[in-house]
Amino acid sequence: PFIPLNDTDSGIPAGFFEFDVTNTSDKTITYTICGVLESPFSQSRNTAGCTENGAAYIYMDNSTPLSRDKDGNMCISTDGQNISFQEYLFRGSWFDSLKMFWNDFTLGTVFNNRSYEDKTVPNCCSVLASHFTLAASETKTVKFLISWYFPYSSNYYTPIPREENESDEDF
Repeated sequence: PFIPLNDTDSGIPAGFFEFDVTNTSDKTITYTICGVLESPFSQSRNTAGCTENGAAYIYMDNSTPLSRDKDGNMCISTDGQNISFQEYLFRGSWFDSLKMFWNDFTLGTVFNNRSYEDKTVPNCCSVLASHFTLAASETKTVKFLISWYFPYSSNYYTPIPREENESDEDF
């Protein structure tokens, strides 16, 4: 979260989202809420799992950090009950991944996991979805959390010149 002029509370490396869904019709409806997270890494290792308290997640980390300032990880998680996911969206060219995601999403069924051994595709995406059915006038809340951990940062806009004998370990 970013809270202007409040550096302490702005330092929480997470985004918290809460979705309240109310069925305003007179019929039972099945809903899907999904979160899509794009990896900032040139090569991302994405892993899906479940915590002891039942929260589902997809964890992304840099499979080949080239330097300390490129090292880090991200995670998307939800407390939803009926979960489906894809560790990686479809790999194709141009808009193929978006088209395949939309096809999967509009089928009204759960996502089938898609995982790849090759981690060399830059900026890959993962999807985590919660599916639920609501009767007329029923309401349900689903929470999502996106968190990140990048312990090192570089001043990319005004680089500090290094001495000839300095390395990443000196910073």
